Amino acid sequence: MKSLPLKLLFAALIIGLSSCSKTPNDGEYIGHWEILKYEVNSEIYERVDALPNDNYGFSIYENGKFIENKNAGWCGTPPICYETFKGTWKELSESMLEMNTSNWSENNVIFDFEILSIDANRLEIVRTIP
Repeated sequence: MKSLPLKLLFAALIIGLSSCSKTPNDGEYIGHWEILKYEVNSEIYERVDALPNDNYGFSIYENGKFIENKNAGWCGTPPICYETFKGTWKELSESMLEMNTSNWSENNVIFDFEILSIDANRLEIVRTIP
């Protein structure tokens, strides 16, 4: 019978720890993000107050609106000109978002953001084409 209180304590500890874990589903990805660096298999972003004018970044709004500031043409040689492109997004799962946007050459560019990690100021994603 002594093991019952120990089991209850262990169960309470597990439930307590799991309830503290943050998932992207609580809307942390809503806001403006600017690229910090590209890793081998991911992209790292920093939360900013507004989209940058001279760097890649994107904004995710609660109403399903998605805006990217990205290369305005085919040439990627500096100096690069940036332009704002509008689109939409939807949540596929707690860690996967689907973006539908455009670029300088085509409309309906669809890709997914798999959120690897997120906190108040930093976002790490893997971008894939479904």
